[in-house]
Amino acid sequence: MYSKRSIFILLTFVFFSLSLIKAQEPVQYLKIRNITITGNKKTKPFVIKREMTLHENDSFPAKEMDAILLQNKINIFNLTLFKDISINIKNWEDDSLDLAINVKERWAIIPLPIIQFADRNAAEWWRQYNHDFKRLQYGLQIPWKNVSGRNDLLYVAFSLGLRKSWSLITLFQISTEKKKPLVCQLIYYCYEASVSHLIQQMMFSTI
Repeated sequence: MYSKRSIFILLTFVFFSLSLIKAQEPVQYLKIRNITITGNKKTKPFVIKREMTLHENDSFPAKEMDAILLQNKINIFNLTLFKDISINIKNWEDDSLDLAINVKERWAIIPLPIIQFADRNAAEWWRQYNHDFKRLQYGLQIPWKNVSGRNDLLYVAFSLGLRKSWSLITLFQISTEKKKPLVCQLIYYCYEASVSHLIQQMMFSTI
């Protein structure tokens, strides 16, 4: 007959062995506790999170972690709002972790010159009109992206020369958290016009 001490030692050994085996089993799924975003001085956090496939309290296969994080990085980069993006894992404990996203925003305003021929091409302008600079269109266009931090756009342009004109294009989001937000686009054109011709076109569309 086994003594009580022997039985106790045997049970302790079995329990320890089972605990060791369980501890060595790889984690199948990982759960996201928190997602923090830094570096977004202008961009709203929901604009970034809306592009991600991972959200707080979501679980994903551990073996696909690298591929999933890379895909989320690409999704954020496709916003064209950031020049650098990093997604790091923080506070990894057992089967749960935190995600820390750091972004560096691009320069939002880039003025660009406008130089156009009023004629069909440069050859016609040069030969038929004796390269008269009065027949040129010249000016400036200013696209301002992410005006309110919601990945919206304000575009202003004006040109002088043969035909004076200016235009204003605004593209702003009406909704916020939805995956496919409603977008309103307003387009105004004016060509040597009076106030009655100020609004040439207004267009609403959804993206």
